[in-house]
Amino acid sequence: MRLIRHAIRAALLAAGLAPAVLLAGGGDQRADLILNFAKYAHWPQADSPQQQGRWSICLVSADQSLLTEFSALDLLELDGLPVDLVELMDSARGADAEYCHLLYLSQQLPATHLLAWLAATRDRPILTVSDYPEFAQSGGMIEMLPGDGRYRFDVDYRQVRRSGLKLASGMLKMARAVHTHTP
Repeated sequence: MRLIRHAIRAALLAAGLAPAVLLAGGGDQRADLILNFAKYAHWPQADSPQQQGRWSICLVSADQSLLTEFSALDLLELDGLPVDLVELMDSARGADAEYCHLLYLSQQLPATHLLAWLAATRDRPILTVSDYPEFAQSGGMIEMLPGDGRYRFDVDYRQVRRSGLKLASGMLKMARAVHTHTP
């Protein structure tokens, strides 16, 4: 299956179609945001996508439709590197996240599971993103907020810094709120 996806990705990229056809205007605002969050985050050199030769965007969700919504990411390249969409089992609770650059945690996860994932990835260079309510106040890095037909986002920059990541200033300016101090 992975070989088929790579063949499709190569054909779309060769035709110059992948990003425009798969994401722009496709209604996948969450997928668009995820891709932009990855693009404007910076990892420590040893953990960077450039060092690993690929982007690993991981998804933990009990909702199969979310995997379908994000599946277009697996066909793309970002900054000249392939994007691998990896579905992680909720039961792993962080054990499999070690190679993820970005970890998306679905709001359908029970709160105890979400907190277990955050504890397992804390202080590691993994950008955590979710649409879970109060995610940025619960130890997550970027909380996606749906409303008025679009998504906005909050950032807990304390968690971003703690993990060794950095976010581009332009991305922080677009955030609804950026939390930088201990409450």
